[in-house]
Amino acid sequence: MKLLILRIIHSNFYFQLIASFLFKFFYFLTNKNKINIKYENNYWIHETFFGKYAYTHPVRKAEEVLIKELPFFIKFYNVKAGDKIFDFGAGVGTEVIFFSKLVGNLGKVYAIEANPNIYKLLLKTIKLNNLRNVIPINLAVYKNSARTLKFYANERYWLGGKINEKEGDLSVKSITFDDLLSKLKLPNINFAKFNIEGAEKYLTIGQQKFIKACSNVCISCHDFLKEKDSHTFYKIHKMLKKNNFHIMKNKSRFKDSQIDKKFYVYAKK
Repeated sequence: MKLLILRIIHSNFYFQLIASFLFKFFYFLTNKNKINIKYENNYWIHETFFGKYAYTHPVRKAEEVLIKELPFFIKFYNVKAGDKIFDFGAGVGTEVIFFSKLVGNLGKVYAIEANPNIYKLLLKTIKLNNLRNVIPINLAVYKNSARTLKFYANERYWLGGKINEKEGDLSVKSITFDDLLSKLKLPNINFAKFNIEGAEKYLTIGQQKFIKACSNVCISCHDFLKEKDSHTFYKIHKMLKKNNFHIMKNKSRFKDSQIDKKFYVYAKK
C-alpha cells in the first residue's frame, strides 16, 4: 500500500504539490519546526535547519535521516577544521552539508556519487548552499579504471544506485581507489566514509594506496544482504589490520531496522 501511494504521488505533479503542503503541515505538528519545500527547475528544494538540498520529490525527512545516520558514520571521529574528508556514496549531499561546515574554509570535502541522476541533485545541493570547499566527483570505484558501468535509474530505493556491469539505463565511468588518489594528488586523508553498496570490496585490491593515506575510516559493509558478493565485513577487517589500522569495537545494540549498522567497520591509525 505504501509503495502504491508513492507511485501515485510520483506520477502527477499536482499530487506532489498536495503532498508537499501536507508534509510541511504534519512536520510542523510533530517536530515544532518549520520547513519550506518548493519546486524549482525540475527539483524539489527542501529548506531545513541545517541547509537546503535538492530532491526528486517533495516528501523526505532529511533532518531525520541526518540525525539517525550521521552519528553512526562519525561515531569514533570528530571532524575538525581543516580536515580533508571523503564521502563515498554522497547521495544528494545530506552529510556533505554537515561535513562542509565543520571542515571550514581550510578543509576539503570530496563528495563521490556514482549514480549520474543522483549526482545532478548533489550538484544542486552544493550550489544552493554555496559549498565552496566541496569537490564533487561523478565516478564509480571499481576494480578497473576507465570502464563504462551501468545503473538502473531508481532514486526511490536506497539500493537503486548499485553498480551493474552489463545492464541498466544509466552509464558512469569507473576508477580504482588507487587511481583516484593519484588523480587528486593527496598525501593524506583525515577521514573517509564509505557507503557504496558493496563496492567497498575494491578497497582490498591493488596496492591499497588510498586506504594507506587514510587516518580514520567508517566503512559500511553489506553482509546483511543475501548476495554473497556483497559480503565484505571480514575481508575489510583483514585489509585494515594489514595496513596497520586499529579497529574500534562497535558495541552498540541495534534494532531490526538498524541491522546494517552491525556491519559498520570503524578504524584509525
